[in-house]
Amino acid sequence: MTPSRIILWLSTLSIAAADFVTGQLGDAAQNLNNPNGAAYYAALPSGAGIEGSILASTDGGLGTNFDVNFANLPTEGGPFCMYSAPEEADLI
Repeated sequence: MTPSRIILWLSTLSIAAADFVTGQLGDAAQNLNNPNGAAYYAALPSGAGIEGSILASTDGGLGTNFDVNFANLPTEGGPFCMYSAPEEADLI
């Protein structure tokens, strides 16, 4: 592939990516005014053997922080898929 074809291919790809929308109704509007210090906490009921909680919080900026913690998950009976992000992702 020649360099000019590579450049043409990359420019076509960038134009296609710029027109991408997330669903039939389009992209969700960004909320830039999250309340400072808002927090919502949910915990699994005790006594079930599995322990866990989710904390959603804001710092007054863009986005919401989620802290998800689970312990004592079963080791068999799955599949139990797990995804661990290598680092925090920046959202546009």
